[in-house]
Amino acid sequence: ILQKILWKYVFTVTANGYEQQKLTHRSFKLVDTIVKFKLVPLKIGSVLKFENIRFVPDKATILEESRSDIDQLISFLTINQEIDVEIGGHVNGLGKNKNKFTSLSKKRAKSIYKELILSGVDKNRLTYKGHGNEKPIYKVPTTLEQSSENRRVEITVVKIK
Repeated sequence: ILQKILWKYVFTVTANGYEQQKLTHRSFKLVDTIVKFKLVPLKIGSVLKFENIRFVPDKATILEESRSDIDQLISFLTINQEIDVEIGGHVNGLGKNKNKFTSLSKKRAKSIYKELILSGVDKNRLTYKGHGNEKPIYKVPTTLEQSSENRRVEITVVKIK
């Protein structure tokens, strides 16, 4: 029986003045291929995609699996020196304990803020804010993965110099 092997490539493109783009390309043939990327210009309000920055439940502790996305964020901010960003923290909390959720989400955003500063990003380009549980990706998560996706930070462009 002849089996086909699926080759999977994941590209991350970072360019000055543009949102970072990820593309997954799959092929059954190992041949030269042209892959085109559609780059989206940065603008104020752009929400940057770093989906694998995750936290321990009920804590502001960054999970080790987040390292790759944090490194990509550092690279992105290094290439795009002309932008300022807001780090918005989010929680998976259900219910109306607004103070607790806002506090935890702010601590999560601050932990990323500190990580970026330790990596050499100018703190004057960064702000952070806790959004609590006001903007979940999944309003009623049904899996651990969905709950994990709600425990996140979002990076929003707030200024272009």
